[in-house]
Amino acid sequence: MRNLLVISTFLLITFSGNTQTVHKKDEGKAYPSRSYITIDGEKIDSNFLSNKIVMYNFYFDACDACRLEMKGLNQLYDRYSANNNVVFIAITPDNEEKAKLTQERYGLKFKIISLSGKEIADLKGKTNYPTNIIVDKSGKVAFKESGTVAPEYWTTKHVMETFAPIIDNLK
Repeated sequence: MRNLLVISTFLLITFSGNTQTVHKKDEGKAYPSRSYITIDGEKIDSNFLSNKIVMYNFYFDACDACRLEMKGLNQLYDRYSANNNVVFIAITPDNEEKAKLTQERYGLKFKIISLSGKEIADLKGKTNYPTNIIVDKSGKVAFKESGTVAPEYWTTKHVMETFAPIIDNLK
């Protein structure tokens, strides 16, 4: 009986995390244009983002699903790092100190921006964490998804098999 309970619990934890939602209603809408300052002090403005594909990832450190995605997001970053027309931005409600610790702990390669919860809600809408938004060169949402796939292997696979083809089609 104990073995059955352990196996049932494992299966529940392993497969219950598949909660991603694609937000088709947002596709084709203009993404809010604004200026940012990264946690490293770099200024990012609409001129910098103009005519570029932008991958936005919204996360926070205490979000297990967000941390599961980080390995896959880093692989995605590596795939396009030589392409100056693809920009990766992570946005978090964590303060700069916490964001830097998360960046170091998980090796997150994106440009990281710390914003208030309200500012984030204005950018990503009322979606769960993590939320990933791909904006095309004209500044319109090409893809928006929230939630994740568990465990980490499937999350990484999902990131690469879902986001990479979208970015490739926008180039």
